[in-house]
Amino acid sequence: MPAWLIRPFRKVESTQSVAKLMAEEGAEEGLVVLAEEQEKGRGGYGRPWYSPKGGLWFSVLLRPNLPPKFINLVGLASALSVAKAIESLYGIRTELKWPNDVVIGGRKVCGVMGEASVEPGRLVYVILGIGVNVNFGKEELPPMRLEATTLKDELGREVDRLQLLLSILEELEVNYRRIGERGLLDEIEGRLFGLGELALVSTLEGEMEGRIKGIGEDGSIVLGTDGGDVSISYGTLRLKGKG
Repeated sequence: MPAWLIRPFRKVESTQSVAKLMAEEGAEEGLVVLAEEQEKGRGGYGRPWYSPKGGLWFSVLLRPNLPPKFINLVGLASALSVAKAIESLYGIRTELKWPNDVVIGGRKVCGVMGEASVEPGRLVYVILGIGVNVNFGKEELPPMRLEATTLKDELGREVDRLQLLLSILEELEVNYRRIGERGLLDEIEGRLFGLGELALVSTLEGEMEGRIKGIGEDGSIVLGTDGGDVSISYGTLRLKGKG
């Protein structure tokens, strides 16, 4: 298991870029790149991630002894860690929206992005970019982020970001060890946003419609369709008729 080494920065282009550079230079598992601000924060599929002061923006370097197919599950384990930390500290009910979001009442409070270096049969490293909307109001977010929320808005007060970071890392240390166990999948499914509901999953190949049945062993989403169950590894999900 990693011994966490937190490297704080005031402002970076993105914590992912810094962590990737350090990983390529041989940084050990457990590196945490933390920034007060990101100038070019990014989410899944290269989308920009707005990162104002007051948020919790960090990237974690892991070197798991796992096949490449488990990259999604590593990301879900980290999202679960964020969800459990928020619930433990603040008593707020959270859900996991596949593939990489933590939501409160259907509104995104955290996004997770996993980037990996892969060799045949194994993951060389995984960098988890984690962004949590903490001590600012959602009015500070761009208009397209109307579906988002912040911990400050949910609680009506600011919180200790360092305490939250340490709680997330504590949870991640536990869940990282559980990757590949059925118990981890069951816990993720127990928090799965939209479980049992009709959803659309958009991929590069098009859209797939089906009822959300659960999470596959590799972290894929399982949809029940007229033609049977279908597992999808990558894409974006929205409930039918919802965001």
